Amino acid sequence: MTWSDGANNNGSPVIDYRISYDQSQSVYVVIGVGVLAKSFVTPSNVMIGPGKTYKFVVEARNVVGYSVVSAEHSILASTIPNKPLPPVTSPTAAEINLIVDWLPLTDAISEIGSPITYYTIWILQADGVTWT
Repeated sequence: MTWSDGANNNGSPVIDYRISYDQSQSVYVVIGVGVLAKSFVTPSNVMIGPGKTYKFVVEARNVVGYSVVSAEHSILASTIPNKPLPPVTSPTAAEINLIVDWLPLTDAISEIGSPITYYTIWILQADGVTWT
């Protein structure tokens, strides 16, 4: 995530930032202290599970202390969908085009966190050339 400084720093420059997140339980936990950049990637020890909404807040610190927390930034964690079943192909009546049909993924694992928005179709020709 990234952020910008607020409009007022009370005359003293920002020293660093503190990042906290809510694990979908309405309890904030500090996950970053002394952050110098205006961006943050959750560390590997922060468990993010698919299908849950997480809220993040940032506090700026100057020589006086920490600011009030920022507005919450929410994100819905997703997961990689399952592999679709193999497609079925059939030529068109004129046999110059190919129809590719497949069943959409509807299982619960594939829809955790975020719906599937599109599929990519890969076609491997007999001569080994791949098309998308």
